[in-house]
Amino acid sequence: MVRKSIVLVVYALDREDKVFSHQLEIAAFLATKFERVVILAGRVGQYNLPGNVEIINYQWISGQKFRNIVKFLFTYLNAIFRNLDAIIFFHMTDIQAMIGAPISFIFRQKIYLWYAHASLSFALRISSFFVKNIVTSTYGSCPIQSKKTKNIGQSIDEVKFKYFERDSWERLIHYSRFDESKNLHKLVDAALILRNYNPKITLTLIGDPSSKQSFQYKSNFELKYKEHLDEGWLLIQRGLNRDSLPEILLQYDVFLHAFQGSLDKTTIEATLSGLPVITVNREYLNEFGSWQNRKISSGKDSIKFLVLEYINFLSLSTEQKKLQLNLRRNLAINSHSKTHWESTIMEVLTK
Repeated sequence: MVRKSIVLVVYALDREDKVFSHQLEIAAFLATKFERVVILAGRVGQYNLPGNVEIINYQWISGQKFRNIVKFLFTYLNAIFRNLDAIIFFHMTDIQAMIGAPISFIFRQKIYLWYAHASLSFALRISSFFVKNIVTSTYGSCPIQSKKTKNIGQSIDEVKFKYFERDSWERLIHYSRFDESKNLHKLVDAALILRNYNPKITLTLIGDPSSKQSFQYKSNFELKYKEHLDEGWLLIQRGLNRDSLPEILLQYDVFLHAFQGSLDKTTIEATLSGLPVITVNREYLNEFGSWQNRKISSGKDSIKFLVLEYINFLSLSTEQKKLQLNLRRNLAINSHSKTHWESTIMEVLTK
């Protein structure tokens, strides 16, 4: 059944964007379910969408707060007055929701917000009063859990991620933004300890900084670990288009991860590819379990926890490894597949 119209508010509409390219996939999906889709995007790049989609660029520029608010407000008002019967869906745009949701609330439009961060932003607090539902991936991926909150998993095309059986566990990878919040130094420190057990272990960090502060963090990081970079076992690579991630993951053996917060999409993608995920992330551990059957007690022992997770995984027999990796892949498909997400989000949006 095709519904009438929806207004989708996103940060970027660009298949080449290394962070927000999936927002284009969501737009393409909604275009098959609604007669008319109006997309308000902060930045517009390369895309291919059908004729029932109208795209409006509200030109969100980092650091220009007042200008962004005014520009978005006028763009939003214009779009809403032309689509008063539309559903409103803010995707990873809590600031925009804080601006636009009160207006749509006055006109009694149904408003939804996708939010997947552990931090409770001021914009989320305000937006939560006006939206019908806050949609997120897992219980711990949104700080507001109420009757309004719907936990529906990630949206990952499991067909793209091929399961590959490995017999070596030496090539460690981490794929994400190159930000301090990702605790990349803990990954290096854990890999250093593991190299005492096996000097063949390597660690590759793939990703780009996302802000001026992150560029400075990367510079300091490279200086701090220059010796290990020169030794060749620690590698840093530029971020790549997310379409290439399935092929990248096939080149590695273990996904190392130290982010404490919401459920990271890359941990699910690694799981789908048959990589053991060695992480301190509570959201992942709550859903998929620990390799050592214990919970991490605090951030202070996260390096030790990572090391023990890796060692305990290695201690499993070949058959046990194969069984556990397959079980985790099946769990990821059941809870985080694109098919599951799409059917569930439509139930939420059209209820």
